Amino acid sequence: MKAALTEPEPIFAALLQLWQEAGRYAPGGTDEEWTILTRRYPWL
Repeated sequence: MKAALTEPEPIFAALLQLWQEAGRYAPGGTDEEWTILTRRYPWL
């Protein structure tokens, strides 16, 4: 049985907002640097 997707608890929502405003990676978000690194051919 899967848990229903709901809004995060207020304290976690506030933490997520602070991290995003500071330009930090936030769980569930996209990490542009990681995306760029994983698209590169490693032996060039």
